[in-house]
Amino acid sequence: MGKVEELLNSVDAIIWEWDVQEKRYTFVSQQAERILGYPLSQWQTESEFWLVHLHPEDRERMVAFRERLLREKPEQASVDYRMVTADGRILWLREKVTVVVENDKVTKLRGVTMDITEAKEAEERFFKAFHSSLTAMAISRQDNRKFIEVNDQFVALTGYSRDELIEQTPEKLQLWLPAPDRAEKEKQLRRQGEIREWEKSLRRKDGSIRDVLTSIVAIEIGGQPCLLFNLLDITERKQAEAILRDARDALEFQVRQRTADMETFVYAVSHDLRAPLMALEGFAQALLEDYADRLNATGQDYCRRIINAARKMDQLINALLDYGRLSYRELTVGTVSLEGVVDDTLQLLEAYLTQRGAKVTVMRPLPEVVGHHALLVQIVVNLLTNAVKFTPSDRKPEVKVWAEKREGKVRLWVEDNGIGIPVEHQERIFQPFVRLHPETAYPGVGIGLAIVKRGVERMNGKVGVLSEPSKGSKFWIELAAAQDDPLPI
Repeated sequence: MGKVEELLNSVDAIIWEWDVQEKRYTFVSQQAERILGYPLSQWQTESEFWLVHLHPEDRERMVAFRERLLREKPEQASVDYRMVTADGRILWLREKVTVVVENDKVTKLRGVTMDITEAKEAEERFFKAFHSSLTAMAISRQDNRKFIEVNDQFVALTGYSRDELIEQTPEKLQLWLPAPDRAEKEKQLRRQGEIREWEKSLRRKDGSIRDVLTSIVAIEIGGQPCLLFNLLDITERKQAEAILRDARDALEFQVRQRTADMETFVYAVSHDLRAPLMALEGFAQALLEDYADRLNATGQDYCRRIINAARKMDQLINALLDYGRLSYRELTVGTVSLEGVVDDTLQLLEAYLTQRGAKVTVMRPLPEVVGHHALLVQIVVNLLTNAVKFTPSDRKPEVKVWAEKREGKVRLWVEDNGIGIPVEHQERIFQPFVRLHPETAYPGVGIGLAIVKRGVERMNGKVGVLSEPSKGSKFWIELAAAQDDPLPI
């Protein structure tokens, strides 16, 4: 065996040569026997060997193929067909043929035949899935963009019949409306071999427009480069999104309108209620200053009570306004440093803490959270003020501030050594105007913790307390750990 023949026999394919004049194989490589199971002698001695062992359904087509080679004399040609093996199995073969022409006559055919059974079976599974898919799918050739296969969903989506689509291009059918990003997407397809979830508009046969989410993948079918299209009709979803967008815009307009109305109302309340209160306080103060010698002790006491009641009412109005603003004003939350919040709070309360002789210990570092800085300062001011205020007179206030992380959340604690809170009242204290002690002992309007709770909820957080009477309290607020993008709420 020569080196050339040895080399041909080592190739994992059937190498053959067929003499046109003698109508027989003059060479068949040893792989023929391994792949199909027939002795090489049969290939070379039986003139009708190839024809006899062709799959019956492919026989007529392959005879026509060979006659075309002899008639048209192409340099090369390729074809897929089936043969029956010696043990009765059916194999798919892909044959690439070279036509040898001498004196304008075809004298020999030389070919390379490969076993593509596994690839064909994979193709069959692919086409089964292709035609049973619930989404619209189509296949076109890469070179001329003509459709070579479509499924029923694609037919239903476009409104064209299968016969109207096959061997037509999307451009000729004017399926696609112009897309501003088309050039960019085609570059992506050439570069990456695929496009995922491309929103396009498709024109149906009747002229109606559908919005589709399109994916395109470069594939090979039967050795031919093709494009696989997968289309998901999202028209109803887009319409629903438009309806939701319009509804959201309308709601936002209503919210802005109501916010403006509420701010007008708040201004009116602030002005119209405070004006008579200031008059009451002013006149009562004038009576004490200018007519004290004409008032007896009872009269002077009444004046002082009027002044105190007016000031108390002013505090109550301020508290109500603060609580109300938390309900209707829009907040934009973002990354907030708890270090900065606590530092600003301590600066605001410096005089008050010094006056009360309070010791505040901050366990640093404190993490960042998703929140609103100014609102958090207001919340921590209320928590620290309460912690100091509700301390028995026989001890100096001591407050500890620290934070802990809890599965994507941050919990800020404010612990005091105050009078504590009975368990049965620990939920009530976060309601407006709930007081557990007489004002003479612990002054205030009873709305501070309600503001804390409402403010924390506006930032999508939680609030709570752990406490026992005479053993102090641990108030906590819990917010999401820091994120990058601001979120309107």
